[in-house]
Amino acid sequence: MKDIVNLTLKLFIICALAAAALGLTYYVTKDPIAEGAKARAEEARKAVLSEADSFEAVDVDALKTDGTWTDETDLSVTVDEAYVAYTSDAKNGMTVQVTTKGYNPGIVLTVGFKADGTVEAINIGSMSETPGLGANATKPEFTGQFADQMPLFSLNGADGTSKIDALTSATFTSKGVVNGVNVAYDFFEAVYDKE
Repeated sequence: MKDIVNLTLKLFIICALAAAALGLTYYVTKDPIAEGAKARAEEARKAVLSEADSFEAVDVDALKTDGTWTDETDLSVTVDEAYVAYTSDAKNGMTVQVTTKGYNPGIVLTVGFKADGTVEAINIGSMSETPGLGANATKPEFTGQFADQMPLFSLNGADGTSKIDALTSATFTSKGVVNGVNVAYDFFEAVYDKE
């Protein structure tokens, strides 16, 4: 019985030390991780609207609550955040970050819209698509197709939409990105003139 108590006490001490070490690691790293995420988001905004001097956050949740915006146009895409862009204190566009589903869920992309609604650029921040196939969506050969185009987009160019060439063997990823950009544009149209 004494051996069981000693073993239990040793295990408890080891677990308590491990938990304390994990807690300390979290406490020490949470601020640098948050700052890194904030810096990456700012870089993505600058990458898609290079002329902008500053960005002002749009309260997406409030727009969903008051009925100005709803994600119901495409249930596989959600609008995460948006920023109105300014150059010399004049409003000149908007960035919209969405999360969309390709072959796998979780493609995070930022779309930069000029004031007239033209796409300046898109930036794919993170994804878990198949390496060598869907992961090629981050390459300029694919993302560059959206630049200087007016939405809406499709993979076949039907109904007056701008045609986007799908990635070889990655149609789900291509369609997911196209859907994400289209939903971002819907958000831009619904919100930009009201901000």
